[in-house]
Amino acid sequence: MTDRARLISVLERLLPLLETRAGNLGDSPFVSAQQPFGEVSTQLWHLRRGRLRRAWSLAMLFGENGPLARLAEQNGWADEYQPMQAEACKAIASLGRIRYFGSEEVVALGDHVALRVFFRKTSGRVTYLPGVSRPRSEIDFGGLLRIGVQEQSGAFVAIHVDPETLEVKKGLRFVRRDAVAIPSCPSDEELSRDA
Repeated sequence: MTDRARLISVLERLLPLLETRAGNLGDSPFVSAQQPFGEVSTQLWHLRRGRLRRAWSLAMLFGENGPLARLAEQNGWADEYQPMQAEACKAIASLGRIRYFGSEEVVALGDHVALRVFFRKTSGRVTYLPGVSRPRSEIDFGGLLRIGVQEQSGAFVAIHVDPETLEVKKGLRFVRRDAVAIPSCPSDEELSRDA
């Protein structure tokens, strides 16, 4: 079972609990009993259509002391909720990583990729990955999320990542995984010189 299918299964099992047994809101951040149901069903709708929207939002809902955990505790179904929470958190952690467009394949340092740059096809390797590589101010600026690819020709290309879906643009295609002899990412000074 894929992480996406596992998360869909958890949300489908959670919806009846939210619909029928979430009357006491207590100290939860929800304004009404319909709000958690609406948030979970919206995420389920997007997941069924193949996209995980706002992974951070779903991660916060299922957090260890998050709103769903507090709601389950206050309404007496914490024992039913805890296995779902663990399963959901594991799937969200996997799905919350940068992926190749339209797939479950996670981007990793050293991946060999094929890409299209200004109407020409080329190939290269992933040398910069946000959250894994040392931050580069020349790549990570203005709140944008990018990965870095070193082309075979030696040129460095920063590729935009959609912050909603955490997918790289369509023109970047995974070829094969290779974690050996990963080229180093250019320094900020080298990147600013090339700009």
